[in-house]
Amino acid sequence: MASSRSKTQFLILRGLVCAGLGLSGSMAYAADPPATAAPTPVFDARRSLPMFPASSWKDGFFVEHSQIGDFGLHVRLNGIYGHNPLGNGDDGSGVPVDNRFTLHTSALLSIANLVELGLALPIVLYQDSSGFNLTTTAIGDLRLLGKINFRLPDKLPQIALSVGLGFETATKQSGFGAGGISGYPRLIIDMPKLFAKRIHIAINGGAVIAGTTRPCTAVELEQQANMPSMTNTMPGTGMMMDVPAPACEKRSLGLGNHFLYGAGVSANVSADQGIYLTTELLGSVSIGLEETRTPLFWDIGIRRAKANSTFFTAAYGIGLNSSSPSHTFMVSLGLIWENKPPEKKKEPEKTKLEINLTVNGQITAVAAPTVGKDGSVKVEAKPVAAAKPPEAPKSPEAPKPQVITTEVDIPDGLVPKAEAKGEGKSEKKGK
Repeated sequence: MASSRSKTQFLILRGLVCAGLGLSGSMAYAADPPATAAPTPVFDARRSLPMFPASSWKDGFFVEHSQIGDFGLHVRLNGIYGHNPLGNGDDGSGVPVDNRFTLHTSALLSIANLVELGLALPIVLYQDSSGFNLTTTAIGDLRLLGKINFRLPDKLPQIALSVGLGFETATKQSGFGAGGISGYPRLIIDMPKLFAKRIHIAINGGAVIAGTTRPCTAVELEQQANMPSMTNTMPGTGMMMDVPAPACEKRSLGLGNHFLYGAGVSANVSADQGIYLTTELLGSVSIGLEETRTPLFWDIGIRRAKANSTFFTAAYGIGLNSSSPSHTFMVSLGLIWENKPPEKKKEPEKTKLEINLTVNGQITAVAAPTVGKDGSVKVEAKPVAAAKPPEAPKSPEAPKPQVITTEVDIPDGLVPKAEAKGEGKSEKKGK
């Protein structure tokens, strides 16, 4: 009995001491808060757009496209500067970040225009606020990426499914971690061949599945620090009382459940160089927060995307409401290796042409030009055996003259007298 009574007294005493310490601590904080204490940063990436840039060289800035490259490899570095990347934070949802520099690294392997596999890792190079400075480098969750193109007929809208699997690699205060395994499914619907492949319209709809646990606020973190045990004794009763822990993530990793959507339009301004002008509209709806956040973000920029060449993008974006990040700049550099055979050129239409060479009206050679695969024209002349000259047609024989005799009386005076006398003599002699 003595031991049981002494144990009960000890528990009551411990409860009174804990209650007194907690009350005095809260009164001291309310009366005179420490001037030098820096506020604890609270990251909630559900308030942040854009979150992760697209990784494929055929995608837009943040909106993914259905097209996939042939057998090849694409590596890229995306550098992003964001001013107020988590929104203004004036609703008391957390300490805002004034400036943040992030580097998103990725490597993708494309297979036969059907499947794409890769890895991506976000790295926070620097971020600051009025209450704290995070000058140390922090990394986010490593993501395994995949995409499959369903290859519908060209006249129909194209459909692709993009998926991502995140692993718990994020460090504290990175803003790009879920505290566990996370998922990133996304459905892609687009029309990439409008106006002879000059216009590309794409629509995305997806989600971030990273748990409903939200990041802890500064008050909740202080309560957890002042709470010596999750199970305390109610003072004066000797009864045990369970104190539930706040449903929040103390590590301030940032990710959480939310829906994502986006639409983009690209115009091909140089088919030879693969240069596109692109603009996008992005949005999200958070899940698991007391107050739903609906950031809306718009961007515009230029990108160069061409197989077996360098990759380059430059874009500017800005939030369209108070829940959105402010000015955002992105520059991307990458290399594209692709084992793709050259496109087959259409063979020119063949025109049959014969050239005859004549000398003195006779055909001596025939030239027949041929068109090669490279478009070159060759002319080969084939000699023709001399033909026998045609026999001249026989001219018709002239008709023989016909002699017709008749007696005609000659009037006097037409015949000379000498001849007349001779004729007379001959007639007399004949007599």
